[in-house]
Amino acid sequence: MFHNFSNKIDADVLSSMLKINPLLRKNIDLGRPVISIETAILTHGMPFEYGKRFVSDTFRLCKKNNVFPAFLSVVGGNLCVGTPEKELLSLMGGPDLKKISYRNIGIAAAMKWSGGTTVSAGVVMSQRAGVSVFCTGGIGGVHRGFVENFDISQDLFVLSKTPVIVVTAGAKAVLDLKKTFEAL
Repeated sequence: MFHNFSNKIDADVLSSMLKINPLLRKNIDLGRPVISIETAILTHGMPFEYGKRFVSDTFRLCKKNNVFPAFLSVVGGNLCVGTPEKELLSLMGGPDLKKISYRNIGIAAAMKWSGGTTVSAGVVMSQRAGVSVFCTGGIGGVHRGFVENFDISQDLFVLSKTPVIVVTAGAKAVLDLKKTFEAL
């Protein structure tokens, strides 16, 4: 069963689940532009040197355009919204990193995992933190061979229930793009 994340969550629950960067909170409260960014590509896809450059360039470009970049991560079970650059770089090279999706976000918190967030986890964390725009390279979707394996990304379910704008290049090319489009 999937939940509708559009409901407001009270401040106590939000505070207990998320570690929100104070500068991010200030920008949100003042109505300034913020964008959240998933990190699974940094922990599980991009070579370290490219990831380091991506992080540096993203912080620089956001600052130049007066947008606060809120990288999303899980560090020691804390759901971090607005991970600082130094902490993000140290996370990227860390041992035993997990790829954290909506499906296992509760387990990640309970087991004190560290890792990068997928689209499904990132969108939920963004919405709960009050960030309305989320950025990712590509969303998940319907996998090839769907008839045999019934493999559909959590991203599609979360995107259908969560009022967050997602900026993306599209669905990942390894997917069944026609079926993903139909599902959307």
